[in-house]
Amino acid sequence: MPPPAISALIPLYNNERFIAETVESVRWQTLPVTEIVIVDDGSTDGSIAALPDSPLIKVFARHHSGLAPTLNHALLQAKGDWLAFLDHDDRWLPTKLEKQYAALQQNPGSDLCFCQARKLYDVAPVAGVRNEILNGVAKSGFFVSRAIFDQVGPFSDTTQSGHDFLDWYARAQELELHPHIVPEVLYERRIHTNNMGV
Repeated sequence: MPPPAISALIPLYNNERFIAETVESVRWQTLPVTEIVIVDDGSTDGSIAALPDSPLIKVFARHHSGLAPTLNHALLQAKGDWLAFLDHDDRWLPTKLEKQYAALQQNPGSDLCFCQARKLYDVAPVAGVRNEILNGVAKSGFFVSRAIFDQVGPFSDTTQSGHDFLDWYARAQELELHPHIVPEVLYERRIHTNNMGV
């Protein structure tokens, strides 16, 4: 059986500091991706120059228009039968895609796949913050077939910035799609002063 065709989708905006590390975490997956689709939302820093050199990377530039339109443009460009999303400052652990793909194959009643995350602090944790493991639904931990994603439709650009994915997931719940959460940390959520998105 041929390997699955997976598109990794990364919306990029003014993130020259972390984007190379983010992309490298995709390149080193034990289940390789077919392509890394990066849509630059009008960055004004050196984000594009900071990208590693790889034939997997496809970069598309747009005028600054916000997260939802940027994600939707990435979806238009993606060619894979499977979709995996990653915020431009987070990073996947090497077995993320392998374990999520296996989980969906082993649980045919599940439509979407998520996983746990570990907080990755850019600065020292705020006093009193104790929960280093994040459970539940988040875009950087999201893995889904293109066919299932298209049942729900594109991200809404009428929602408040940062809630684009929560709106999409609410629509998925209305369609009674079933998530599966791998009970294991498979990505790292970077915590810094400019976080946005879910």
